[in-house]
Amino acid sequence: MDGWIFGSAEQEMWTQQLFRKRFKFQNPLRQNYRHTRCLSEFLGLDRRLLRSVVFFIGDAELKTALPDNVLTNGLSNYIKSFTEPVLTPRRVVEIERELQALKTARPSHRADHVNSLKERYESVTTCPRCGGALVKRLAKKEAMAGNPFYGCVNYPRCRFDAKPLAGYR
Repeated sequence: MDGWIFGSAEQEMWTQQLFRKRFKFQNPLRQNYRHTRCLSEFLGLDRRLLRSVVFFIGDAELKTALPDNVLTNGLSNYIKSFTEPVLTPRRVVEIERELQALKTARPSHRADHVNSLKERYESVTTCPRCGGALVKRLAKKEAMAGNPFYGCVNYPRCRFDAKPLAGYR
């Protein structure tokens, strides 16, 4: 990833700025949290044994203060900083075997994952954040005034809003 990266550990979405263009993307710390939770459940491990790290490859520059596990360089040193063993060598081999079996058993797993994300984020009926109903709304902000979009029925508790609807009448 290139450009400036803005975000905080608490925000749902982060921003990448390349020159004058800005792009939103999911907070990778939250993504990693879900990944480590699923992994710990699958492997039967205490989630605290897993170490989460976000490493940006490219010329990204972090413009806001972020936790120590969000890096643009020094990944090797970060990994080597964990010197206390938490798993036995035998358990590591077992985990490797379980992950390899999972990888070979479901070659369509990535496609399933991508499809579920598309369904979740392209839905016009269900909020991908809280599961509430989505309703058509009209923007009140000057820049977008009058443009319809889908917003969560649980607003302001849930602040999900979809992109403006193309061709809405």
